[in-house]
Amino acid sequence: MAKLACYFTHISGPRILDTEGRDHDAEGHYQLEWTVGRGLGNDICLSSKPAVSKHHALIRFYPETRAWQLLDLNSLNGTWLNGEKIAPSAWQNLAEGDTIDFGTISARCRISFDTDDTLRSMEEETPSNLKSKAVAAITTAAEPEPASTEKLSKEEQLWVLAKDALDWLQTPIDLAGVIYRGFVLLAFLTAMSVVVIYK
Repeated sequence: MAKLACYFTHISGPRILDTEGRDHDAEGHYQLEWTVGRGLGNDICLSSKPAVSKHHALIRFYPETRAWQLLDLNSLNGTWLNGEKIAPSAWQNLAEGDTIDFGTISARCRISFDTDDTLRSMEEETPSNLKSKAVAAITTAAEPEPASTEKLSKEEQLWVLAKDALDWLQTPIDLAGVIYRGFVLLAFLTAMSVVVIYK
């Protein structure tokens, strides 16, 4: 019937929602709804993202109009479609290339419909490729790279620290890790503020 590919920023490869997949009930009805949330019972589990509610959102295929739709389940931090917060309990139609943020930008996914050409073109924008492009942009901004015998300037050291912090913040963690990283991020931002103020 229909397929939807969800490319998440923190998961490699797409999560395919397939209305003719293996998931069907005893009467042979195929799955048309998928739950998204932090709880382990969800079809799309985002357990490493504390800003995602336990039962955050619902994605469904609506056969009458052949439309993919999104519903926020009164989540604490909201659901954002293409940068705009959607109203809770109101179905929103999804379109090719839409981005969905489940409570936070770190739980972002980009959607694509079921053509193989589309899926192939989306592979060029998988999270690992986008991350590589971002790191390349940060590295390029810090150019020219000093020779190995030279010391890094203060500005170049800050770019290296920022790149390392970005890599470190994007790895999956548990709640204790979130608290620890929050303190480290606060210390980093404080240090950056001091450098900027006294520069």
